[in-house]
Amino acid sequence: MSEAFIVKYAQAIRNIQEKQISEYETLILNELAKLFPTLQDDGADWLCDILMGSSDQEVVDTLDRIREIEDTRTKLETNNTPTVESLTLTIKRMSDYIQQMEERLSQLETQYEEPTN
Repeated sequence: MSEAFIVKYAQAIRNIQEKQISEYETLILNELAKLFPTLQDDGADWLCDILMGSSDQEVVDTLDRIREIEDTRTKLETNNTPTVESLTLTIKRMSDYIQQMEERLSQLETQYEEPTN
């Protein structure tokens, strides 16, 4: 019976923690959304980093990392610097074009007859 009590007490502690923490998680996510509107779906991932911080300084360091990433993202977008996605798409298009040209060249080679002397 003691195992059942331990399980029950542990569950009670988890329930209390969940009720107390979830409110603050929501508040942190809301503040992240205000500070970094372009964060989008990454907020939950950053929330985990923030909650895992063992000191205020670690939390500040995490916020600094978010700010740095967001600043870099903004600079890339405003400078029209290609993103990895746009470069990947360009490479795919070029690859498709090269493949089409190779196929066309192959067709021309089969149609070409060498002149006989």
